[in-house]
Amino acid sequence: MQKPVSAMPPQEPENKCLGCLFMKLETIPSQTQKQSQSTTTTPINLHLTIQFNEQREQLLEGHVKFGLKGGKLSVKLKNGKISLSSSHLSGSCKLAIQQEQQQEDSENQSDREASMGKGKLEEKINPSPKKTTEKPDNVQFTTCQTRIKGSEEIPVWVFGVEPSESVLKGLLKNALLATINVKAKPCYVEAIFHVLPQDVCLTEAEGLWPQNISKKRRLIIERAIVRHFFKRKLMPYLSRQQLRYD
Repeated sequence: MQKPVSAMPPQEPENKCLGCLFMKLETIPSQTQKQSQSTTTTPINLHLTIQFNEQREQLLEGHVKFGLKGGKLSVKLKNGKISLSSSHLSGSCKLAIQQEQQQEDSENQSDREASMGKGKLEEKINPSPKKTTEKPDNVQFTTCQTRIKGSEEIPVWVFGVEPSESVLKGLLKNALLATINVKAKPCYVEAIFHVLPQDVCLTEAEGLWPQNISKKRRLIIERAIVRHFFKRKLMPYLSRQQLRYD
């Protein structure tokens, strides 16, 4: 009888810009694995928690706020495959926005990271069940568009904002991303969320140019600001996590 695959504790994700994007992946043995271990492949469910928001940054004598219009989550597999048709995250997807998130809008993200520490901020995004006091009335929903492409060894999920919204905002918690068919041990998973400059959108700017500046000149400055943050904070990826199964 084949010995069931065990999931090792996941490596903590590297989230480089927490006010803009938080991502974490976890694995749960599927019901198929629990019921039968006689097959040549072992199915493991891959769950995704992801939160989008706007991030505020001080710049010169003013500040800017930016968010994402889209991005790509690529999952690179070794000794495993994902059937693209089995993905549970495709089409329109609901993102939950709590009142607290709406009020904060990630104000002064750099100061929050310094005062709270990344561990406490992550706990705030993904609190333990005992600390959750969330009420349905305190939650509103937005939607985003998702589609999957790539191959079984390197599937890619593409996130995009709805035409009526400026940036992605909200939380998708513990959603079933897909099922991995583990073919050999150890099985390695590397998940990377990356963006392009055109995926970054400035939603607010103050104290950076005079009020009588022309629209053309303002757009040139905005593009320069986006390139500045893209090179400094968002390259070569925005979030990354590695998993291994023995």
